[in-house]
Amino acid sequence: MDANGNTVGTATAGSDGSYTVTYTAANFTAPFVITASDPAGQISTMVSVLASPPAAGGSSVANVTTLTTAQVALLTSDGNPLDMVKGSSSFSAANLGNINAANLLASSLANILPAGASSCFDPIGGKFAADGTGLDAA
Repeated sequence: MDANGNTVGTATAGSDGSYTVTYTAANFTAPFVITASDPAGQISTMVSVLASPPAAGGSSVANVTTLTTAQVALLTSDGNPLDMVKGSSSFSAANLGNINAANLLASSLANILPAGASSCFDPIGGKFAADGTGLDAA
């Protein structure tokens, strides 16, 4: 969903958790809210954000995990990450760049993150394998 509430696209995640959404950036307004839901309904909807689109012809990483959902929750006034989807929360690129949310989440998880990970912790845009190790294990 873009900043104006328009659906940008949909995708089905592969067996490795990866997904791809292709869209024409000129048709939508950043930032973007990304949700992932379990078709069986056994796992709560997870939320992530993408502050800006990639350069023409490029790509971006936007993880959608329990950690991104926690970080998005820290960006809302009442701690409900789904407020970003409902449009009831302040939704701007400046809000998404809130470094305090990332730092608070990293410090809260310092005891379970891999050694040295809290200094470069980026649950939303950091690349990692969905294999139960490293950041995926957190």
